[in-house]
Amino acid sequence: MHKLPIRTAGGRVTQGYAAAPDPKEAGVRRISTTPIGPAPPTTTFPKTGLQRGERGPYGQSYCPVIALSRFPYKFIGQADSELVAGKFFNAGKFWVRQWDIFYIYPPTNISEKPLFLVPLEQFFALLKEINSVFKHLDLRIDDPYYKDIGLVLEIPHPFVPRFLGRSTHRDKYNSLTEVVPGKAFKMIDEKELCSPNYRITETFRTLMDAATDLSNKRSKADKAKKKAERAALNQVMLNQLRRAERYLGLHKVMNAEEAKGAESIPPIDPNLPAPWPFESDVVFISVDVEAYEHNHNLITEIGVSTLDTRDIINIPPGKQGENWLEKFRNRHFRIKEYANLVNKNFIIGCPDRFEFGTSEFISLHDAPKEIAACFRPPYSKVDKSEETENEKAESKDGPRTLILVGHDAKQDIKYLSQAGYNLLNASLLEVLDTASIYRAWTRDMHPRSLGTVLLDLDIPGWHLHNAGNDARYTLQALVALSVRSAEARA
Repeated sequence: MHKLPIRTAGGRVTQGYAAAPDPKEAGVRRISTTPIGPAPPTTTFPKTGLQRGERGPYGQSYCPVIALSRFPYKFIGQADSELVAGKFFNAGKFWVRQWDIFYIYPPTNISEKPLFLVPLEQFFALLKEINSVFKHLDLRIDDPYYKDIGLVLEIPHPFVPRFLGRSTHRDKYNSLTEVVPGKAFKMIDEKELCSPNYRITETFRTLMDAATDLSNKRSKADKAKKKAERAALNQVMLNQLRRAERYLGLHKVMNAEEAKGAESIPPIDPNLPAPWPFESDVVFISVDVEAYEHNHNLITEIGVSTLDTRDIINIPPGKQGENWLEKFRNRHFRIKEYANLVNKNFIIGCPDRFEFGTSEFISLHDAPKEIAACFRPPYSKVDKSEETENEKAESKDGPRTLILVGHDAKQDIKYLSQAGYNLLNASLLEVLDTASIYRAWTRDMHPRSLGTVLLDLDIPGWHLHNAGNDARYTLQALVALSVRSAEARA
C-alpha cells in the first residue's frame, strides 16, 4: 500500500514508516511510544454562509469524509498509525471537530447514494495539528497519488457538491446524512449550468469511482473482481499502443506463435527508417471538435490533421517522431454562423490562433461536405495539383484504410454527427484514443488531458482548445508515444 512520506527528527525521509534518526546526531532522541508535545486545540473555521442544498464554491477541492476517518490505518505506516489514531481518530475523536459536510451524487452506475465530502483545507488543518504533536512526522497529501486514488478531489465544473451542514460530533454527522436532498434538488432561482461534454463527464465518473471505492469496505471477492476489470482494461489500452506501433512500422506484425516471444523484439533506432512494414498501409486522420460552452449543440470549430504512412516510408522518425511532423496535413474549419461565439468561462477558447496553417471559414450547410472531403483522397491536401501518382491512382481504385485518432474520441465523434457527418460513411479500420494509449504507456490509473500528455512528452502545446491545434497535437502525441514506446522496448 502507498504510504505517506514521513520525516524523522533527524531529517531522513522514509515511505510510510518513520526511520530512526542517526544516533550520532546530538540531542536527537529515537521515536518514542508517546506523543511529543501537548495536543493543540482543534482548528475553527468561519461559517460558510451557505444554505442546506446550496452549491459549494467554485474551484474548492474536497476529500471523502469516510475515507478520511480511516486515514491512519490506510495511509500511515504501522510504526505510527496507532499513535496517530489513538490521539486524533479513535473513540470518535475524528468527529469531534468542525467538518463542513457537502454531498454529491456519483453516476448511477457507480452508486445510487450520495458521496459525503469535506473541504480539503479542513483536512489540511487536521494534518497540521497531528504534525505539531508528533514532531517526527511530516504528513502531507500533496502528492498526485492522492488525487489518483480519490482521496483528494478536484471536481470539474459543472459538477458541484452541495452544502449539507456543519458537523461537530458523530451524532450530528449521522443526523445530517440521514436525510439528504434528492439528485434533482435545486435551490429557488438557482441558475442553470451548462451541460458537461463527454470528456468532463468521464473525468467526473473516474473521480467518483475512485472516491467511492476508497470509502467503501469491499470484500476480497469485490476487490479481486475490480482488479481483474482493471487488468482487462489495461490490456485493451496496451493493445491499442501495440497496434499504433505496427501501423507506423515500429513493431513487427506477428502470428500467434510469434506473439508469445514478443518481449524479444529489439528496440528501434529512431535515427534509422522504421524497420518493419507499415501494417495495413493506413492514413491517420486526427479530429478535434469545439462546441460552444453554453450550448453544446452549436459546433464552432473542427480541426483535422492527417498523416499518410506512405509519406514517411524510408524516413527515420527521429526523436519522438519529429522528422515525420512535416508530413502532417493540418486543417482548421470555423463555422461562419457561430464565429462570434468564443468560449471563455469554463475553458479559454482561441479560435483565431491556429498555429499550423490558415483557418477556413465554412457555412453550416457546407460543413458535412468539407469534413467528408478530409476522409477521401487527397486527404486534406488543399492544393490538389500536388497529388502524387499514388493518390491519383487511388482516386480511381478506391479509398485507403483509415484510422481515426482522437483524445477521448467519443465526444468528437458525437460532435461530428451533430455537424452533419456520420463517420460510418468513412472506411475506418478503427479508432485510436491517445488518452488510452497514454495510460497504457504510463500505467496511469486515470485519463489525462491533452495538455498533460504534451507536458509529459516535453511537447510545447500552443493555444490549446483551438480545434486545429488540438487535432494536430493529438496526432503528434500518438506518433511520439509510439516512437518512445518502441525505442524503450527491452
